[in-house]
Amino acid sequence: MSNRQKKDHDDGRHDEHHNYKYGISMASCDVDGDGTDEIVVGEGSAHKDSAYVRIFRSDGTMTGGFDVDGNFRYGVNVGCIASGGNGISEIVTGEGPHPENRPVVRIFRYGEKVDEFRVFDKKYGYGVKVTGGAMSRDYPADP
Repeated sequence: MSNRQKKDHDDGRHDEHHNYKYGISMASCDVDGDGTDEIVVGEGSAHKDSAYVRIFRSDGTMTGGFDVDGNFRYGVNVGCIASGGNGISEIVTGEGPHPENRPVVRIFRYGEKVDEFRVFDKKYGYGVKVTGGAMSRDYPADP
């Protein structure tokens, strides 16, 4: 977990004022390579100015989290992809359902963005829903 992720996790800022009454987006995958899936959760559409992703162990213990970069509103959709055959999955995100949100998919490993691409023309709004699966594309190796 990076220092920024630890700060976000330790200061509780996402627990104090977010009540998740409009749901979450959720996926499960092994994001740390330990052979056990983690639970990946994105904030739901009620969070007007936030796109925070949290990572939990199967027992509910939070192990990390990160803010998805970008100035978008109404939550973040999450999914996972397995690429490279290394046993570690990447987290994929899509912007939530707001008319100004772009159809952009971002891919993260350990909370760091490794790729980003637009899936439709920029004139389309309302973000993009994501899911997961296996991919043949290999992202840059870990540092």
